[in-house]
Amino acid sequence: MQALHSSRMVKLLIVAGIISSSLLSEYVISTLMIATETSRGTFFNHYRWMFILTFYLLIFLFIALRKQLGQKPELLFLAISLTVGSLYALSMPSHTAVSWDDQAHYGRALGRSFLGESQLTKADSSMIRVILPITFSLSEIDQQNALLSEQAKLRNIGLPSLKSNLTLYRDVAYIPSSMALFLGRILNAPYNLRFVLGRWANVLVYSFVVYFGIRKLITGKMILSVIALFPTAIFLASNYSYDYWVTCFTLLGMAYFLSELQQPDKLITLKDSIIMMGALVLACGPKAIYFPLLLLLFLINKTKFKSPSHYRNYRVALILSLIFVISSFILPMLLQVGALGDVRGGTEVNPGEQLSFILSNPLAYANILLTFLAGYLSLDQAKDYMTFFAYLGQAKHSLILLLTLAITVFTDKNNYDHYKSALKTKLSIVIVFFTTVALIATALYLAFTPVALATINGCQPRYLIPLLFPLLAVLGSGKIVNKANKTSYNAIIFGICSFVLLSGIWTACIGKYS
Repeated sequence: MQALHSSRMVKLLIVAGIISSSLLSEYVISTLMIATETSRGTFFNHYRWMFILTFYLLIFLFIALRKQLGQKPELLFLAISLTVGSLYALSMPSHTAVSWDDQAHYGRALGRSFLGESQLTKADSSMIRVILPITFSLSEIDQQNALLSEQAKLRNIGLPSLKSNLTLYRDVAYIPSSMALFLGRILNAPYNLRFVLGRWANVLVYSFVVYFGIRKLITGKMILSVIALFPTAIFLASNYSYDYWVTCFTLLGMAYFLSELQQPDKLITLKDSIIMMGALVLACGPKAIYFPLLLLLFLINKTKFKSPSHYRNYRVALILSLIFVISSFILPMLLQVGALGDVRGGTEVNPGEQLSFILSNPLAYANILLTFLAGYLSLDQAKDYMTFFAYLGQAKHSLILLLTLAITVFTDKNNYDHYKSALKTKLSIVIVFFTTVALIATALYLAFTPVALATINGCQPRYLIPLLFPLLAVLGSGKIVNKANKTSYNAIIFGICSFVLLSGIWTACIGKYS
């Protein structure tokens, strides 16, 4: 087997790490002044203090976990994700106009947090209807927090009940936040603290689920780590959304799937089958459009099962899982075909007429779809699923992260990659990737785009995050063997990811507080 010495690649990573460290020092030095003077007095800038604390905590964690870093990089991933994710959740404005559709996601989590009928307050109204403006003024933030605490004592009779009309399956991603909100009410915590606690719960779930995915892999651990540490992915996990849920459980399911391909002589256990299949079913709860990923599980060879009956049972369970997920997606769509589409898409959106246009003009729609995907999947869009913070703006250093990911994809290899790099596996994953992207785009063309428009509206680049790992994991050659020191290699990659994460939150909001 041909071995590829990756010393040049590693040297590039070392240089990038040194540059990253020198750039980050600028942020640390600038935060030494943590007291901010305003016309209303001097305020302790606890956001900058948390940034400094996180920076030095990360240094400590890198040192403390250095002996495990080579063989168990998932430990440092977990430390980084929890530490930086907590910083994100605590430092972003306590507001529902930070991330995509924040108010709707918060409303659903809030509705699920009540055991019976929701007892909504005027503070809830302020959040759900986005009444209070986003501010980075410390004095104004204090005033808003005091106002919300007072409003939280007053019941809002005019706000309708938030009891969800969706199934528990589709609402499953809101369970962590709803449990945290419920706990915050029980403890009678201040309203802004309850709000932050709800989104911090998502950080915990995201970090631990991805940790177990990385731990399961034999190879490709750093590829998965880099993707899971995209600033946009951590940003979504530290806000009210269901994207974090789709991403982390997709990564878990795909990690178990690829781990089985990496070990063709190992018999698959019932536990691993349940986790692999169950993770993808859970991932599809909020967004069933990702169901084609379940088709990849048919690639598990029958020789990995104890007996033919075990293999048949596996396939039956997989088919039933597919039917369940697809029905949760198709049935609601069929029931709404004659209805108006997403109101955010404009008054010209009509799913029924749009479907008629597609069926009567298949070639025209194929041209629209392919033209759109050519731009949507281009590298120019990478920054929008790597370092984009929604309404807080675009962070810096996406190019550094993109280069790091590219180098990692082609160097995070060993002998086990030979088994999952077969042409059949690669081709299947590529087909499923493009099929899923095409389905996502088509769904948004139906529900969000004016009839017969020559492009597709509402298809956000962040929808690609759950699909990247299986695609990137099979790129390159299974004959490539990275003989670099694993501890140094992993440390450099994690160092670059940490730098981009910290500089991103500084640019997006912490540096703006005054």
